[in-house]
Amino acid sequence: MEFPVDYFEDEVRDGFYIPAIMKRNFASQIEVLNDIDIVCKKYGLTYFAEWGTMLGAIRHGGFIPWDDDLDIAMPRKDYRIFCEVIEKELGGYYYLMNWCTHDEFSDGLSHLYNAKAITFDLVFLKKFHGFPYMSGVDIFPIDYLPRDKDALKDVMDRAQEIHDLALVINGTVGDEKNRILDRVEELYGSPIVRNKLNLRFYLMSLVDELFGSFDESECDLMGHFAFYAKHGTQGYPKQWFDKLIRVPFENTTIPIIACYDSCLKNKYGNYLKSVKHTSAHEYPSYSVQEQMLKDETGKELPTFHIAKSMWESPVKKAPAVKREHKEVVFYTYRPDAWNGFDRAYREVMDDPDTVVYVIPVTYYHKDISGNVIDKNCHMDGFPEHVLVYGVDDYDVEAHHPDKIYIQIPFDQWNYSITTHPIYYAEYLSKHTEELIYIPFFEIDELTDEDECGCYWVKSHAILPAIVYADKVVLQSENMKKYYLDALCAEAGWKTRKLWNKKLTWQDALFGEKSECIQKELPLGKKQVLVNFEFGTFFENPDTIIRKISNTIDVFKNNPEVIMRWWAPPYLIDNLKNVMPDTAAEFDEILTEAMNSDFILVDNTGDAQMALQDSDAYYGDACRLAKQMERQGKPLMLEDVNI
Repeated sequence: MEFPVDYFEDEVRDGFYIPAIMKRNFASQIEVLNDIDIVCKKYGLTYFAEWGTMLGAIRHGGFIPWDDDLDIAMPRKDYRIFCEVIEKELGGYYYLMNWCTHDEFSDGLSHLYNAKAITFDLVFLKKFHGFPYMSGVDIFPIDYLPRDKDALKDVMDRAQEIHDLALVINGTVGDEKNRILDRVEELYGSPIVRNKLNLRFYLMSLVDELFGSFDESECDLMGHFAFYAKHGTQGYPKQWFDKLIRVPFENTTIPIIACYDSCLKNKYGNYLKSVKHTSAHEYPSYSVQEQMLKDETGKELPTFHIAKSMWESPVKKAPAVKREHKEVVFYTYRPDAWNGFDRAYREVMDDPDTVVYVIPVTYYHKDISGNVIDKNCHMDGFPEHVLVYGVDDYDVEAHHPDKIYIQIPFDQWNYSITTHPIYYAEYLSKHTEELIYIPFFEIDELTDEDECGCYWVKSHAILPAIVYADKVVLQSENMKKYYLDALCAEAGWKTRKLWNKKLTWQDALFGEKSECIQKELPLGKKQVLVNFEFGTFFENPDTIIRKISNTIDVFKNNPEVIMRWWAPPYLIDNLKNVMPDTAAEFDEILTEAMNSDFILVDNTGDAQMALQDSDAYYGDACRLAKQMERQGKPLMLEDVNI
């Protein structure tokens, strides 16, 4: 699969910091999913996103930012075929693990991994986007759950006992083994094979057979039987699994059940409310492998560490340049990162004795071997009050400015981007009287309960810019506390005084969102992004078309605004595949709207552009609404019944 190179950049998503190494982890798992998709299409097998992957697809358009595993589900009959053919079909690095193949698994699902060990083979790294650790996908079998509760309990009890006997069978011989096998045969209800090489795995397969023993005609619910047996919950109406749609997931699409809205409400309640907490599994998912690499080889992936010499011997400044005025330079990253600089920029611009230069830094993306593969410098798109200079317009060594502000903290220590060494913090600190680092990102305030967010503090606190800057400006006193803890844990607690002096904070550092250049609209009109999710169509087939028509009438009677109607290709495709009659009515209204002078039909699928260009939002509660709210723009959530 191909990913755009900027996909691997560090990102803040829903207020959560995602470093470049995690983006490579995401890409590696998506590569595994893509191979699963190919095999499933070949054999006509059905699969769909489950658990956090379904939630992430709808709420975030990809992974939940603070989660990093990928879950799918299959009907039991398809799951059986999948387990039989997947290793033969994929071969190479892949292998399947479940309770029928590996002793350490006892949870009733399968895990398809892309490797058996940490791998630095270049062919492997190229396919899996520079991520050397094992990664994969969890696959849950979905079974029919009988409406006869006595039959359900009977199967659960028999399966549980066979499961428990399977755990001990391989350590038995003679009469003891035969007694266990006699009991298993009694529980299973028919003769079993007694001479299997690995009886544990065989008995676990009998548990799977029991879980899949019910026919559709006996059942109203479906669910993951092993989970149901353990918790007594998570059975869903079988009709929920009748129809699938595909929705965006990172840079691809993934199948989900068409009635995802009802399913997610059943699982999570108000599923659009983000709750950052401890992950349900080891986080990050590769952390054990990361520690194993250190323990067994004494090595780690390229990581910046604070050497004792860095804080004991400050960088020696070059001689100051005498002049009648002051000079301040802002080395900025990208237009969308300017907001953190804007407050400081306005303050220095108010000083008539200060000459100010804003210079977008040239940065480069790196391939999996760390080689530079392109060149980027964003000169356009900054707020109108910001005067931008080119990189060749200013010689920092010759000018030795009074202050330099920087946003890119990594120097060479990032998995995705780098800059020319003349923009490294260590170099710049020599050629200014004061080097000031302001992060290019703003994240949600951390709490101790947000263990995943706290884990990544080291990725944006233990960096060259923090070490070499004379001053660091953070978004809050609370953030300073977490940076202090991370820096002291890295460099030793006796360095706390040094960091405490260097780290500062400023309320409302990122202030209001700066206005970036937007495309011209007719007569300078404002535009409202209007969006109806597929779930609203599916759950309200009798009222949705009327609701859309009424919404259009409202905009028709308000000529001062433009209705930007979000109609991405995947929505139209899903309607045609699942609700053809509704799709025909929708298409008729959409075609008419395209010829209207007060409606802008947006069928590009570019959500970020739609959000950037729109002044307000009207429609369903969804990821677009959440992002609009984060941008501080007005939003109104629709009620399809009004």
